[in-house]
Amino acid sequence: MQNKNRFTNQVIRWMKDDIEKDEFLALKAGLTKMKDTELEPLLQHLWDESDDKKDFDQKRRKNGWSNIQNRITIHKMKKRMRYMQLAACMIPALFILAFAYFTYSHSRTPLAYKVCTMKGEKSFVEMPDSSIIWINSESSVRYNSDYGTKNRLVEVTGTGFFDIASNNEEKMIVKAGNIHVVVKGTKFNVKNDGEIVEVALLEGKVDIMIEGGKKLTSLLPDQQIHINKQNTDDFYVESIDTGPIAAWIHNELVIANEDLYSIVSKLESWYGVNIKLYHPDSQEKFTFTMKTESLNEALRILSQLMKIEYSIKGKEVIIKKL
Repeated sequence: MQNKNRFTNQVIRWMKDDIEKDEFLALKAGLTKMKDTELEPLLQHLWDESDDKKDFDQKRRKNGWSNIQNRITIHKMKKRMRYMQLAACMIPALFILAFAYFTYSHSRTPLAYKVCTMKGEKSFVEMPDSSIIWINSESSVRYNSDYGTKNRLVEVTGTGFFDIASNNEEKMIVKAGNIHVVVKGTKFNVKNDGEIVEVALLEGKVDIMIEGGKKLTSLLPDQQIHINKQNTDDFYVESIDTGPIAAWIHNELVIANEDLYSIVSKLESWYGVNIKLYHPDSQEKFTFTMKTESLNEALRILSQLMKIEYSIKGKEVIIKKL
């Protein structure tokens, strides 16, 4: 118990900028040498103690604690105990922040964070203002450490789903290239992986701007906008069912009246594989949903819907349309 209390006090003092350099380095070195079986109960104790807000001044708790949690670069989309998330990132965070501790605290230059996913992976990050961002396969979001204090600015590449906490005083801006989505509190999906940016709104209201401040339009729920990044005057808004657009955050792959080219592209991203397609028929359209199926099960279902042969060899898949 004495070791637990000392560990807790040292980390809390570090978060308050109230720790000497030598003691900080000793703390980092001690954590590095610990086995998982030794570290886990200490982190559990720290998390239990941190629930008492008297131990933290509010600004330091908000920024310092979220900085530790947001260093996780890839999250599986499964719920875990919060202290287990802390255990997964505490030691890497201390190494990453060791230099920042002695530079940022003096210069106050914001740190840049980037959360990204690989092919076939999905991720999420909880922001300091309680907003949640889901990140689809081969996508990323970037933001600075002053998010929520001086601004609420996030850049997205690929596909991201945003559940934004309401804030009437501070608008949030999501940048997708030269397209800005301006919100106060809402839910929407952004796709930015080519020449066209797509924004689909599920709840609330968003303004669509271009870099420089020109407003293109506003979106209402169940509307989607398509914008050409090279010619921002080339855009259109349509009314859609936004349910399938957001299905991926619930781990559902929705195919809605799509040809084999589009299906194969989604399967590649979903399962993290490379697919070679032979003799496709672009006239045929298919509609179906997959959720927990393995790649082999998904291809078997596909073969029941259309006449195909397939083979799987590691990450390489061959599909032949008969």
